[in-house]
Amino acid sequence: HPPPMRRALAACFVSSACLHPAASSLQVSFISAAFDIEATSVTFLFSGPTLRGGQPTDATGDNVPDWIDKQNQLSIGVEGDCNTFLNGYTAHKLGAGTQCVWTTDSALKAVLGSTSQLNVGDEVCLRGSAIY
Repeated sequence: HPPPMRRALAACFVSSACLHPAASSLQVSFISAAFDIEATSVTFLFSGPTLRGGQPTDATGDNVPDWIDKQNQLSIGVEGDCNTFLNGYTAHKLGAGTQCVWTTDSALKAVLGSTSQLNVGDEVCLRGSAIY
Protein backbone atom coordinates (compact mmCIF):
# COMPACT_ATOMS: atom_id res chain seq x y z
CA HIS A 1 0.00 0.00 0.00
CA PRO A 2 1.22 3.55 -0.67
CA PRO A 3 1.82 5.74 2.39
CA PRO A 4 -1.20 7.77 3.56
CA MET A 5 -1.52 11.18 1.97
CA ARG A 6 -0.96 14.08 4.35
CA ARG A 7 -3.32 17.00 4.00
CA ALA A 8 -1.33 20.20 3.94
CA LEU A 9 -1.99 23.57 5.48
CA ALA A 10 -0.63 26.87 4.19
CA ALA A 11 2.48 27.95 6.09
CA CYS A 12 2.93 31.45 7.46
CA PHE A 13 6.58 32.32 7.85
CA VAL A 14 7.93 34.54 10.61
CA SER A 15 9.88 37.47 9.26
CA SER A 16 13.51 37.72 10.36
CA ALA A 17 12.75 41.39 11.11
CA CYS A 18 10.85 40.15 14.18
CA LEU A 19 13.92 38.46 15.60
CA HIS A 20 16.34 39.74 18.20
CA PRO A 21 19.75 40.20 16.49
CA ALA A 22 21.41 37.86 19.00
CA ALA A 23 19.06 35.07 18.02
CA SER A 24 18.86 35.52 14.27
CA SER A 25 21.76 33.17 13.65
CA LEU A 26 19.94 30.51 15.69
CA GLN A 27 16.61 30.81 13.89
CA VAL A 28 15.39 27.74 12.05
CA SER A 29 12.94 27.80 9.16
CA PHE A 30 9.32 26.73 9.38
CA ILE A 31 9.00 24.16 6.57
CA SER A 32 5.45 22.84 6.66
CA ALA A 33 2.31 22.04 8.62
CA ALA A 34 0.09 19.05 7.85
CA PHE A 35 -2.82 17.13 9.35
CA ASP A 36 -2.33 13.53 10.40
CA ILE A 37 -4.41 10.96 8.51
CA GLU A 38 -7.28 11.15 11.05
CA ALA A 39 -7.21 14.99 11.07
CA THR A 40 -6.91 14.97 14.88
CA SER A 41 -3.52 16.68 15.01
CA VAL A 42 -1.24 18.94 13.01
CA THR A 43 2.53 18.52 12.79
CA PHE A 44 4.73 21.57 12.23
CA LEU A 45 8.13 20.74 10.72
CA PHE A 46 11.28 22.88 10.98
CA SER A 47 14.50 22.92 8.96
CA GLY A 48 16.61 21.64 11.83
CA PRO A 49 16.76 21.10 15.57
CA THR A 50 15.07 23.83 17.62
CA LEU A 51 15.39 24.87 21.25
CA ARG A 52 11.75 23.66 21.70
CA GLY A 53 10.65 27.05 23.06
CA GLY A 54 13.89 28.02 24.76
CA GLN A 55 14.92 31.62 24.10
CA PRO A 56 18.50 32.77 23.43
CA THR A 57 19.34 35.63 25.79
CA ASP A 58 21.97 38.33 25.22
CA ALA A 59 22.79 39.86 28.59
CA THR A 60 25.85 41.84 27.44
CA GLY A 61 24.50 43.58 24.32
CA ASP A 62 27.11 42.04 22.01
CA ASN A 63 24.52 40.23 19.84
CA VAL A 64 25.86 36.87 20.99
CA PRO A 65 23.56 34.73 23.15
CA ASP A 66 24.95 34.29 26.68
CA TRP A 67 22.47 31.63 27.77
CA ILE A 68 19.20 29.94 26.87
CA ASP A 69 16.14 30.98 28.88
CA LYS A 70 14.35 27.66 29.40
CA GLN A 71 11.14 29.06 30.97
CA ASN A 72 9.02 28.06 27.93
CA GLN A 73 11.15 25.13 26.79
CA LEU A 74 9.35 21.78 26.59
CA SER A 75 11.03 18.39 26.77
CA ILE A 76 10.34 15.98 23.92
CA GLY A 77 7.09 14.13 24.66
CA VAL A 78 5.80 16.65 27.24
CA GLU A 79 2.57 18.51 26.41
CA GLY A 80 2.34 22.27 26.79
CA ASP A 81 0.25 25.28 25.83
CA CYS A 82 0.21 25.86 22.05
CA ASN A 83 -0.13 29.63 22.67
CA THR A 84 3.57 29.59 23.55
CA PHE A 85 4.49 28.67 19.97
CA LEU A 86 1.57 29.62 17.70
CA ASN A 87 0.02 33.02 17.06
CA GLY A 88 -3.41 33.81 18.53
CA TYR A 89 -5.32 33.25 15.29
CA THR A 90 -3.77 29.82 14.73
CA ALA A 91 -4.23 28.76 18.37
CA HIS A 92 -7.91 29.82 18.17
CA LYS A 93 -8.44 27.82 14.95
CA LEU A 94 -6.91 24.73 16.60
CA GLY A 95 -9.67 24.83 19.22
CA ALA A 96 -10.09 25.02 22.99
CA GLY A 97 -7.84 22.71 24.96
CA THR A 98 -5.30 22.23 22.19
CA GLN A 99 -1.98 20.99 23.50
CA CYS A 100 1.38 20.95 21.74
CA VAL A 101 4.12 18.38 22.13
CA TRP A 102 7.58 18.26 20.58
CA THR A 103 7.91 14.80 19.00
CA THR A 104 11.52 15.54 17.96
CA ASP A 105 13.74 18.63 18.17
CA SER A 106 12.42 19.66 14.74
CA ALA A 107 8.74 18.58 14.86
CA LEU A 108 5.95 20.14 16.93
CA LYS A 109 2.63 18.30 17.08
CA ALA A 110 -0.62 20.07 18.03
CA VAL A 111 -3.41 17.75 19.16
CA LEU A 112 -6.60 19.51 18.05
CA GLY A 113 -9.18 20.63 20.59
CA SER A 114 -12.83 19.62 20.47
CA THR A 115 -13.81 22.99 18.98
CA SER A 116 -11.20 23.02 16.19
CA GLN A 117 -12.17 25.02 13.10
CA LEU A 118 -8.99 24.28 11.17
CA ASN A 119 -9.43 23.12 7.57
CA VAL A 120 -7.15 21.89 4.81
CA GLY A 121 -5.52 24.92 3.17
CA ASP A 122 -5.97 27.25 6.17
CA GLU A 123 -3.04 29.48 7.05
CA VAL A 124 -1.19 28.59 10.25
CA CYS A 125 1.36 30.93 11.82
CA LEU A 126 4.00 30.79 14.50
CA ARG A 127 4.25 33.33 17.29
CA GLY A 128 7.03 35.77 16.38
CA SER A 129 10.38 35.05 18.07
CA ALA A 130 9.06 31.91 19.75
CA ILE A 131 11.02 29.12 18.10
CA TYR A 132 14.81 29.02 17.62
